Amino acid sequence: MEMVESDSGPVLPFGLGLVLYAQAFNARPDDVEAARTIKSTLKLLAAWDVEEDRVLCRWGPGWQPADESARCAIMQGAVNADACLTGRQRKMFFYSPDGVLVGVSTPESGLIRIRQPQP
Repeated sequence: MEMVESDSGPVLPFGLGLVLYAQAFNARPDDVEAARTIKSTLKLLAAWDVEEDRVLCRWGPGWQPADESARCAIMQGAVNADACLTGRQRKMFFYSPDGVLVGVSTPESGLIRIRQPQP
């Protein structure tokens, strides 16, 4: 598996994200070990800025080629893992590698996938 360099350091190819897809799909909300695995793997795929009540995620360069359903599942996995490990849901904002907002999750609305217009 080839590593890719980004401004925030090395980033694994998005193929590894498919592992997260399976874990997010199968993990129970109270499965702390699965949540830890998901969070630690996500740190390899994205840059994270965590504050008290919100989390900002900027995906690495492998984000774009991923299948849309896999991207949604991985964002939901990130939301579920964060809630499991912190004991509460926080606002989470997901950005593409070029800084475009691609998803938002709030305790009130859940995950909202923001679709970008096709060129």
